[in-house]
Amino acid sequence: MKAMVYYGNQDIRFENIPEPKLKQSELKIKVDYCGICATDIEEYQYGPNFISHEKPNNLTGKQLPLVTGHEITGTVVETFNNENPEIIGQKVVLFGTITCEKCSYCKSGMTNQCPDMATVGFCQNGGFAEYLSWPIKNTVQIPKNLNSKIAAFSEPTSVAHHAVMKSNPKPDDIVSVIGAGTIGIIIIQILKSMNLKVISIDKDKNKLNLAKKMGADWVLESDKEISNKINEITNYKGCDIAIDCAGAQSTPKLCVETVKTSGKVILVAIYGEKFDFDFNTIVSREIKIVGSLGYNKIDVESAIELLSSKSVKVEEMISEIIQLEQMIDVGFKKMMQAEKDIYRILVSP
Repeated sequence: MKAMVYYGNQDIRFENIPEPKLKQSELKIKVDYCGICATDIEEYQYGPNFISHEKPNNLTGKQLPLVTGHEITGTVVETFNNENPEIIGQKVVLFGTITCEKCSYCKSGMTNQCPDMATVGFCQNGGFAEYLSWPIKNTVQIPKNLNSKIAAFSEPTSVAHHAVMKSNPKPDDIVSVIGAGTIGIIIIQILKSMNLKVISIDKDKNKLNLAKKMGADWVLESDKEISNKINEITNYKGCDIAIDCAGAQSTPKLCVETVKTSGKVILVAIYGEKFDFDFNTIVSREIKIVGSLGYNKIDVESAIELLSSKSVKVEEMISEIIQLEQMIDVGFKKMMQAEKDIYRILVSP
């Protein structure tokens, strides 16, 4: 089968590799679409970081080289020894992690903190290929009213849902969302589905226009006296919650500066650099800082509900659909441009 295989830093090769052989309780899935995420670009440019490379993952036994891609929707074409034949032909998305199911984190439902966690496309062959195998219990069937292009956004929607649940918003809260990329736009829609007031902050006017269209009550350019404008909006109280989806060097500080005393900051971005910070501003104002990593299966199930009910709309974030062999020369090239107006490029193997 055709696949894009990651060998290391800036080394991904278009190859023919064997189709996956199933183990017990696994499905063979024909990939319909796999989205190119910013993490895929960062792993290509600066990695391997999250991809297993120094030693095999404890659960999958996989390390470099492997097939990347983790925003996957596909069609079940085979089951192990014809187990569960009724699922063949069903459209599915992935709960994209495999965990030990034995540690205290797994037992408490915090599967995203399992020390041995294996993620599709990082510790097991992923979706930049014609087929992949995955445990049946870690798949979620999608309803017939949800097509595969939209379902390809289940992974970023799961990440967004997990972050919103971490923020535990209350009625009448005002929430600022820093960054109007894919995760930020989805978070805005989830917050609006909960009838909350939302401020979208970004430096890109086009992204702010989409944020406004998707329901943001206020949109602010990030270099235009943000603190003063948020003071005006919140009657000098500050936001109840600030969610950082941007991951720039300045954005955690901006969250702390603009959230109210005793407010909450949710960090869902991945940060590419370390930076100095005056933690006394957190201590003195009793601000809560909460990290949000990935998602759990309940988030995937909620994501499918949000997408199928159109509480989250993603059509306008499909920037382009390309073939697998175009992934580097077209997809990655466009995603790596300094100035770009791109949300998600979908790869169709």
